[in-house]
Amino acid sequence: FGTAQGMVHVVDAESGNEKFTFLPKEILEKQAETLKQGGGNLVNGKNALYYGMDGEWTAHSVYVSKDDGTLTVKGVVRNIVGGTSADTENLQGKQWVYGGMRMGGRSYYALDLTDINNPKIKFHIDPSTGKVYSKANPSGKAFDAIKNMGQSWSKPKIDYVNWKGQRKLVMFVGGGYDAGGADGDGLFDANNVRTGYAGYEKFDYKQENSTSTKKTIGSGVYMFDADTGDLLWNAGSNSDANLISIDLKYSVASEIKTVDRNNDGIIDHLYFA
Repeated sequence: FGTAQGMVHVVDAESGNEKFTFLPKEILEKQAETLKQGGGNLVNGKNALYYGMDGEWTAHSVYVSKDDGTLTVKGVVRNIVGGTSADTENLQGKQWVYGGMRMGGRSYYALDLTDINNPKIKFHIDPSTGKVYSKANPSGKAFDAIKNMGQSWSKPKIDYVNWKGQRKLVMFVGGGYDAGGADGDGLFDANNVRTGYAGYEKFDYKQENSTSTKKTIGSGVYMFDADTGDLLWNAGSNSDANLISIDLKYSVASEIKTVDRNNDGIIDHLYFA
C-alpha cells in the first residue's frame, strides 16, 4: 500500500500484482494537464509544480480468527468452543486506511479495504467546501471549522478516546500546511491554474492571514470520528475552535502523538510540534 504521483496504489504483497488504484477528484479537477500524454501544456515550470497523493497513510486493522486458527479481516462464521455443530458465532474484522494529500491538496480520505476485491470510500473530508462526504451523507455534512485546514501533511493518528462516556475510535490530524493563497493551497490565477506557492518556503512569509472574515490557515489540531468522518473536536486560535489558545496560530503539519498513560486503551494526552 503506497502513494505515488496522483494516485494511491494497493499491491498484493505476495504476488506483486496491483489490486486497484485510487484517484481523488482533486487530481482531475486541478491537475488534469499532468495526466495527458507528454504532460500536456505545463507552462509555469518548477514554480507551479503539481503534486499528487504524496502524504503518509495509516491503516487500522482488526483481525478475527477462523476455525483453523488463522486470522482475517473479513467476516467469519465459526463454531463456538464447547458448543454443538449448530452453535456458531459471527465475527467481523476491519481494514480501514486513512490518508491525506500533502502538497497534492487539502483533503483527507478514508478507504474501507476489508474486502480488498471490493474497495469502498468511507468518507472524504473536504476543507474546500467545509463538508464531510460519505455514503450516509453523499451531499456532504457541513463543519465550518474544517475550512481553516491547510494542505493535509499530517499523517493520521488512529486511536480511542472517551467521548461522552463511550469508547470511540477517532482520527487525529494537524491543521495542515499553509502554502499561501486564499485557502492555503498555493497561488492560482483567474482560470484556477496554479502559478506557484507562497507559504513557509518563501523568505518573507508571515502567518498573517487571519482577518475578521478569514481564519488562520493550518493552525491547531482536529479530531474526527474514524468511522463517519464527522468533526468531533478541534483546538486552535480561531474563534470556532472547541479549545482556543492564542499560541496555536501556526501550521501544524506534523503527526499528532497520542499517549495512554494508565494503559486502559483510552488516550490521555496529545503531543505535537
